[in-house]
Amino acid sequence: MKAEHKAWIETEIKKLPFVNWDRFVENNCFIEIYGWINREDSHEDFVSLRFFKKNKGLEFISSSAKYDKQINEILGFKINSIPCQRVENNFKIDNCVRL
Repeated sequence: MKAEHKAWIETEIKKLPFVNWDRFVENNCFIEIYGWINREDSHEDFVSLRFFKKNKGLEFISSSAKYDKQINEILGFKINSIPCQRVENNFKIDNCVRL
């Protein structure tokens, strides 16, 4: 990973101290980092930030109804984020997390 990308990512993820960052993947186009937000019900919500190397673009997704708007504002997005939906409520499959 280039030093400029590392510094950029560190700057952005420090803006979200309520996220416990876990893992990342990197390819030629982007670096995507994954983290978790603790919840009061003993579950966790996920956050994923995708950093585009070429144009320094940034995208995020989150399963957190509580923090989604705050993440959107902290990272400076001008559009509403897409709400996360439960697989168990939308697909008839056995291999899914059920609450």
